[in-house]
Formats: sequence, structure tokens, C-alpha cells
Amino acid sequence: MHYNPWDFQIIWPQNSVDLLKFIEHNPRICGVIFDWDEYSLDLCSEINQLNEYLPLYAFINTNSTLDVSVHDMRMALWFFEYALGLAEDIATRIHQYTNEYLDNITPPFTKALFTYAKEGKYTFCTPGHMAGTAYQKSPPGCLFYDFLAAIP
Repeated sequence: MHYNPWDFQIIWPQNSVDLLKFIEHNPRICGVIFDWDEYSLDLCSEINQLNEYLPLYAFINTNSTLDVSVHDMRMALWFFEYALGLAEDIATRIHQYTNEYLDNITPPFTKALFTYAKEGKYTFCTPGHMAGTAYQKSPPGCLFYDFLAAIP
């Protein structure tokens, strides 16, 4: 799965408490960008408790202290140095890591469904074909139709 970088919306929380509430209540958040000197490892640990796969992008300067253990490095944590002229490279890497996150959390069936829809296939088993009755013309289609109908 690849997403257009313009599909991402940037949210500016007021503080770390606000950020944690956003993450807790909004499953569409797909990454956190923050200043390491201001928030450090404590914020990373709190975010990791809410979503251990969520990518964390920490910006550091040449004088930043990185007090991170091997255990802490299990988090999806990437460091970027504040530097002039690197904005495009950093944005590209953040986009790549975010796509990896989205790809890793997406179940195989959902990936296959996205690919199928993206390819624009219109075959017998396409939902909506024949007013939605095509599913009931094959055994696997009936199983799928019955499964979806059983969901309240």
C-alpha cells in the first residue's frame, strides 16, 4: 500500500497530554513528530503503551543527549537532526516509514481488497454487481454474504 503524502493531515496538539488523548481516541493517527529535547523518552514510552507500532519521529540537534537503552530501541523510533537543506529528504523518509507502518498493520485480506479495488476489476464477484446478488451465485460468495449479514 502506498499513500499520497498529501493525504496526511497534520494535527498540532497543545501539549503531551493533548497528544496522548488524540492517539488514544483517534486510530487514524499514523505517526508523531516531536522535539526530543522537549519531550524525550518519557513521551515515547507513554505513546508506546497506547500503540506499540506507531512511528515516532524525534528531532534532535547536535547537542542533544540520547539516553536510550536497547529495550527502548524496540519502539518504532527514528531520529532526525535539525539541518538546513534536508527537509525534502526527511519528509521522504517519514513518508516511507509511515507507509511501512500502515502496510504492517493492514491485514492480508484488507490489502487484497484494496489492491482489487485499485485495479478496477469488474468481475462476477464484484460487490454491487447484479444488484448485490452475485455473491449468492457461488458457494464462497454465499459464505461471505452470510458472514456479513450476521454482523449486527
